Amino acid sequence: MRIARILLLFFAALFPLRAQSPIEGYRAAVATLNAHSSQQGFGFGNDGSPEARQAVAELWQASSNQVIETLAADPDATPKQIETALCSLDDAGCTKESNTGATVLQLKPQLFLIAQTNGEMGTVFLVGPRDGKPSLLWSIASRSDQPRDEKHLLSAWLPSGTGFNCHNDRPDIQWGRCGPVFAAIGALPPDSVGNARFYLDAEYAQGAGATVGKQFSIWSWNGSGAKLLWIGSYLFMIDQPIQATESHDGILSLGEKEEYRSFFSCGSCDGKQVIQRFRIAPNGIFDLGKHPVDLLTLRIDELFWRIAHNLPTASIASPQVVHFLQPRLAEARNASQKIEKNWFSVGMANAARPIKPSTPNLICFNPDELGPLVFTVQPHATGQGFFTYAADAKPDTCDW
Repeated sequence: MRIARILLLFFAALFPLRAQSPIEGYRAAVATLNAHSSQQGFGFGNDGSPEARQAVAELWQASSNQVIETLAADPDATPKQIETALCSLDDAGCTKESNTGATVLQLKPQLFLIAQTNGEMGTVFLVGPRDGKPSLLWSIASRSDQPRDEKHLLSAWLPSGTGFNCHNDRPDIQWGRCGPVFAAIGALPPDSVGNARFYLDAEYAQGAGATVGKQFSIWSWNGSGAKLLWIGSYLFMIDQPIQATESHDGILSLGEKEEYRSFFSCGSCDGKQVIQRFRIAPNGIFDLGKHPVDLLTLRIDELFWRIAHNLPTASIASPQVVHFLQPRLAEARNASQKIEKNWFSVGMANAARPIKPSTPNLICFNPDELGPLVFTVQPHATGQGFFTYAADAKPDTCDW
């Protein structure tokens, strides 16, 4: 037995095993992850074991190696050729059945930004020249402390953040640290000294639901390291009117979904639509704040909130409107506080809408706890809508 073992070691040294190709490494990592994942598939998380974390690291290492080999074989490879090489990692190849996808952007000559996904688990990395040959320059899956990441959102990209048990030991407010996540990427104009800049618009994987969690980050690359310029998390309804980030005339716009203070929306409803804007200038990235899209529904939210909390209403509504709503909102507030002490809600509601296109000042609004209401809204000296009249809607008045 001892002689056989010695011979085995001798022949292993004489004929070393062939190194795994990126495709072999990738598929082996997938097999390991599948064995450590829920029935939903590892796109929604793995069991968080050391074996699963190692498999995630090997998965993304195989992806970057595939890009490096593609560029080594053809230094003039296009982003499309690199995307094709990456989707071939999956055993289904470059077909609709493939579980692997990639987006490749060329930021500079020979410098490529890659977003790679498997299911709903993703990574982002940069490949470019180092010492005269293509190399992995940076990966978001490798821990690198970024001072602007105060909420540690980048932890969701780490192998340790891809396990579905990541949430177990965290309060809800820290769930943004847990993935998996996958990103859409975009190039931004370089800064004043020529550093490449880009953004990641990343979505958190989830099993169901039309409203999803996302994180958005802006980065620069100075040739030796990636620097985080801005990061934040937000909600997004997958069918909301503002679908994606757009850069126009130096302004980067990001559509988000928020909640109103006095009512809430369903998961497949638009909710409070806002646009987060950034100015992309040569000397920096400037946060221009959030701008609401639906000013009318926002104004109703403000009206309800002021009346329910005994705040001044003279600039927003007539005495008739306040007198009509006060008892209804007081009842809604009392009911809310039976559930939670400091909570106030009139239930679920869709956006306010004119009864007819020909009567834009006659508005319907239908919160669950109050029933369908009709408002008359007129311009005001403040430049915002002023509610002159309120009443219960007649049957069929507010049926859209």
